[in-house]
Amino acid sequence: MKKLLILLIPFLAGNLFAKEINISSIFLYNTQTLTIDTNNKYRYSPLKAFDNNDKTVFAFKPKFGYEKRVYRIHFDMNYPIDEIKIKAGYFDKKYYSQNHRIKKITLIFNEGKFDSRLPVAKYSFNIEDEMKEQSLKFPKIECNEIWVCVDEIYKSEKYNDVCIAELSFFNAEEKYKTQIRPNAFGISEYKYDNNGNLIEEHLRVDHINCIFNYSTNDSGVTEGYSYFEDIEGEKRKYKKTIFPLKNNEEWIEEVFGTKIKHIYKNNKIIKTEVYSNKEIYSLNYYYINDRLSHTDLGEFFYENGVLKGYFTYKYYMGDREVEEIRKKEEIFCSYYLEYDDNNQVSKRMVNGWNGYSGVK
Repeated sequence: MKKLLILLIPFLAGNLFAKEINISSIFLYNTQTLTIDTNNKYRYSPLKAFDNNDKTVFAFKPKFGYEKRVYRIHFDMNYPIDEIKIKAGYFDKKYYSQNHRIKKITLIFNEGKFDSRLPVAKYSFNIEDEMKEQSLKFPKIECNEIWVCVDEIYKSEKYNDVCIAELSFFNAEEKYKTQIRPNAFGISEYKYDNNGNLIEEHLRVDHINCIFNYSTNDSGVTEGYSYFEDIEGEKRKYKKTIFPLKNNEEWIEEVFGTKIKHIYKNNKIIKTEVYSNKEIYSLNYYYINDRLSHTDLGEFFYENGVLKGYFTYKYYMGDREVEEIRKKEEIFCSYYLEYDDNNQVSKRMVNGWNGYSGVK
C-alpha cells in the first residue's frame, strides 16, 4: 500500500495544481553568466524573465558554456509542457537593437535525470528578429528541468549583452502561473501571542526537531530557550536570542556549536556573521528604495508587495570561485515565507540545514 501512495502523489499533485508551475532552483553555467550592474548586482537576474514585466530583462554575456548553455531551470515536481513562449530581447524600442538578440535557441529537457522515468528530449528553434512574443512548440513532455541554450545571436549595435525579457510555460494552450518556490529541506513554524509577540518556533529538518520558546523582555528583545531533540530522542537545552533590532556584537549560540550574530543599523539588518566549522562566513544586505533587494549571494523576491523569500543561484561549472560560493550557500541558503492573517511570518521553508537570516 505504501508503494501505491508514493506513485500516486506526484500524479495527483500535477493535476491539482496544473495552473501553477514552481521554479525551485536555477543553475547558471558559471559565475560569469550573469551581467552584473555595479549598483544592483541582480538587476539583470534570471528571475527577471519570470516577473511579467517587459521592461526588466535577464541579461548575460555571450560567453556560453558547453553546447552554448546559459542556465538550467529546475521545477519542484514534474509538469506537462508542450509550449514555451519567449520575448527574446530588451523589449524597449530604445534598447532593443542596442543589445544582442537570440537568433537560435535550444531547449534540453530532463537531462539531469532527477526522475529516471522521464524522457530526455532536445529541440531547437529559430527566432525572428522582432520585438514580439514568439512561440516554441514541441510534443508534450513531462519535465522537471530545462536547459536553455543560445546557439546564435543577432549582433548588437552597442552593448555586449544577450537579453530575455520574458519566458512563460504552457500546456494545452493554458498558461502556467510561474512562481519562485525554493526547495524546502527544513521548515520552521511560528506561533504568536495575542499581542503579536513571537512565543514559539518549531524547526523540523531531516531527522531533527528543535523547539524554541520565546518571551519579550522589558527592553523589547525577544529571547528564549531551544529544546533540541534528535532521532534517538536525546534532548539538549540551548539559549538563543532572536531578532534584537539593535547592534548585537555578541555571538549567539546555536545548535551543534554554531554561533551567529546579526548587525543592525537604524532598525535594518545590514550584516549577518556565522561561525561554523572553525570558519566565519558573512553576508551583507543591500537595499533599494528602502526595501531589501539582495545580498552578496542572492536576491530577495516579493509577491503583491510582500517579501516572499530569498533566492540563491547554483552554478553548473566548477571553479575556485564557485566552490567558495557553495560553502557559503550551505549556510545562507534559499527560503520562502508564508504569512498568517496578521501579516506575520507563520512558516519558513528553507533549502538547507541552516538558512540563517536576520530578516524578520
